[in-house]
This record gives sequence, structure tokens and C-alpha cells, in this order.
Amino acid sequence: MKEECKSPITLYIPSLEDLWFRQKMMADEETMSYNHAWGGTIPFPKETWHGWYDFWIVKHENKRYYRYLKDSDGHFIGEVAYHFDSDKNIYLADVIVYAPYRKMSYGNNGLNLLCDAAKQNGIKQLYDDIAIDNPSVTMFLKNGFVEEYRTSEIIMLKKELSASTLHPGCEVGNVN
Repeated sequence: MKEECKSPITLYIPSLEDLWFRQKMMADEETMSYNHAWGGTIPFPKETWHGWYDFWIVKHENKRYYRYLKDSDGHFIGEVAYHFDSDKNIYLADVIVYAPYRKMSYGNNGLNLLCDAAKQNGIKQLYDDIAIDNPSVTMFLKNGFVEEYRTSEIIMLKKELSASTLHPGCEVGNVN
């Protein structure tokens, strides 16, 4: 018997045409307010989509992972990703929930799905360096991340994925 997905959201591999949603999120001031320390909104012009898509989706080289979060009605509600930082020799996580969908536990669910995918892809630890004043630190701590260190600018968080519980059946498309 197949276990049902317990998450109200699923991971979705976006098509090139679906990148309109990423462009919309990156340009939204409320969504990107967490990024104020690094300039806030991020331009994502259509002419850059193909190169970005090849790098993150097509030629990920098992060093990058990117998915949209979709709700049960099929709406895009955010994104999750990780990438290998060769300078630090670690995998860094990324979770962004589009502002209108915040405060609904989608960030928690998305982070857990991202950790499951990373574990399935053979990653042992996942990190995130979060701005010192970013309220999402609490979400990461509630979901098994621990503080590694902090500076005047960031808090480095880490999760050992060996203890992560997988949520089968929640992925749309391939994990890799």
C-alpha cells in the first residue's frame, strides 16, 4: 500500500515557461523583504531565463536542486532549492514562500520536502546562512536545524539529514 503524501503542498519541476512565477516573486517587495540586507528585490528578466534554467534544472550536475512549491489547487506558492557552495564546501538551502501564502505552514512543509529531496540525493547535511534579523530562523530551528555560528550579519544553521523522516509520494517529477 502506497503511503499518502501528508503535506498540503508538492514539489514541482518548473518548465521554462513557468519562470514567470519566479520573476513575479523576485520582484515582489513583500516576498523579498527578507533579502533587504542584500538589496531586496532581484531582477529576473526574461532574457536570462534560458541560461538560468539550463544551470539550475537541466545541467544541475547534482550540485543544484530547484523546485516550485504547489498547493493542492495547483497554484505556485513558492520555491525551494539547494546548491553546493564550493568555497564553504557545504550545501546551502533556499526556501521562499510568495508573500500572499505566508503564515500557512507552507514554509515548514517546503523545508521538510527540500530536506527529504536532499537526503534522497545523498546529501548528509544541509545549511542555510540567514540574515541576522530574518524571522525565518525560527522556522529552520523548529524543523531540526541547529545554529552552527553567527556573525554580526548572518546566522549559519545546519541540519543533519540522516535523522530526517522522508515523506514518500510528495514529489512531482524526478527527485534528481
